[in-house]
Amino acid sequence: MAPRDGVVTKNGGTQIGFGAIVSIFPTQAGRNSLQSATDDLIAQIRSENPSASLVGAAQSVRVGGMNGLLTMMRGDSPFGGAETDAVVTVVRPGGLFYLVWIAPEKDYTRLEPSFRQMLNSLKFQ
Repeated sequence: MAPRDGVVTKNGGTQIGFGAIVSIFPTQAGRNSLQSATDDLIAQIRSENPSASLVGAAQSVRVGGMNGLLTMMRGDSPFGGAETDAVVTVVRPGGLFYLVWIAPEKDYTRLEPSFRQMLNSLKFQ
């Protein structure tokens, strides 16, 4: 999910420079705990975006009444400069639900209340 000007076409590919990605990450057998599945997702994100690095340790969060993790990352923005990515993960029966908020680092503080509001509106059944 991104506004039109939040999507950048660069080097023949499309990147989100501002917006959110919501999906399910398939967990591997024996690696379906919240921490291990999140570690696997973060490893995949880093393999797809080598500039991405962790910022501190993951924090426990409640998402839709369930336990989750919030992992902060920093990388290169397709707009230039740095980007802040907030990765929220929750184990679900179909795999690891994840939400990645993406924003230029200079705008993250201003946008964080909107991201928190989105997080607080999530409900699982």
